[in-house]
Amino acid sequence: MTRIENSYVNGVTNAMKKLAELEKEIASIRESLVKEEIIYVPDCIEFYDCGSLGIKFDCNGILFWSFHNKRFEVYALYGFRKIPKLKLTPCKREDLKVGDFAFGTDYENPDSTEKSKYCLIVNKFEYKYIVDDKDTHTNDICWDYWYKVEVA
Repeated sequence: MTRIENSYVNGVTNAMKKLAELEKEIASIRESLVKEEIIYVPDCIEFYDCGSLGIKFDCNGILFWSFHNKRFEVYALYGFRKIPKLKLTPCKREDLKVGDFAFGTDYENPDSTEKSKYCLIVNKFEYKYIVDDKDTHTNDICWDYWYKVEVA
């Protein structure tokens, strides 16, 4: 075999090895995507469209971020459209922006029925959450796991 032929064979062999590695990597990515389970916000947690996302609390109150006034507000629930299907998307705290709703927990498998774990991001460090379905508090505790509330 000549030097040129040998070089060509080595190049083809290396390319085939690289292709096999990439095929394995693609298969691994596909498998992880199939395993990723979508976590839906349960029906007992109600969100409404207030121009931004708003969460129901008390009998007829709704907590949301007013982009116009640049602050959180609480309004009466009347006249807002309920959002039927929402999901929790894993994220990092630093990915959440002012006005986002999130779910924070210290557990890898969250109990998404805990209303007090849903919070409205009010600045880089703090969030507002509902206490006992009657009041809101501000906190800056950083949970181990964060999920952004998004339309499914």
